[in-house]
Amino acid sequence: MQRFCVLNIGNTHTQIAVASSDKTAVEWESCHTFDTSAIPFTELPSDVLTVYSSVVPDITAIMQKNFPDAVPCFAQNIPFVDFSAAPPTLGMDRIVNCAALVQKYSSGIIIDAGTAITLEVVKNKKFIGGAILPGTKILAQAMHDYTGALPQIDCITAPDLQSIIPECLTANAMQIGIQSAAVAGTLQLMNNFLKLLPPDSPVYVCGGGRQSILNQNTTQKLIDGKDDFTLKGLAAIAKYYLNKV
Repeated sequence: MQRFCVLNIGNTHTQIAVASSDKTAVEWESCHTFDTSAIPFTELPSDVLTVYSSVVPDITAIMQKNFPDAVPCFAQNIPFVDFSAAPPTLGMDRIVNCAALVQKYSSGIIIDAGTAITLEVVKNKKFIGGAILPGTKILAQAMHDYTGALPQIDCITAPDLQSIIPECLTANAMQIGIQSAAVAGTLQLMNNFLKLLPPDSPVYVCGGGRQSILNQNTTQKLIDGKDDFTLKGLAAIAKYYLNKV
């Protein structure tokens, strides 16, 4: 078994995991989630391969300076997905989610409901594009910041949007408006993108806000990517580099 360390560095949270792997299976030894702002990124296991995804440019620069041997998930570093249509600025989180998908399917969609909501579309193991939407936290903050009276609210998990009824209280009205904008917009894009893919292509939903999307009554079956979907993509990349040695 070969050991490796992976980091999924997000705007709000960071997952750090250590795993061991043979050519077919990955066994997670440890996995922890931290507030990204609380991690100094000055120490990592020194005796194992480290692979990381970062959506925070300042932290990416720190990682490249402090850990030059660690593998950043830029598109050119992942040969088993065709990213020829992607710009060089394509986010590492989006790249890694595509890597996770192609471990089981050649085509499909990944919805990652984090601070921002991203959709990635893969067809025949080629990334063909996607979309980025504001997440519920961004929408709530914007409504508070750009109005004189709307309060700051913490968004709840959305119910099935078909069950929503009119609300009188301002905070409750904001809740259903924010959730409807984020979730309905995501599902509309998903349905548009599915038309480009073979029938029965899967749709994975991952990220901390995924339950609001999974709660919806859709004709398309949604697969819960759980908390480790992106980590599985990082693990696939780590296994590729370990097998090269």
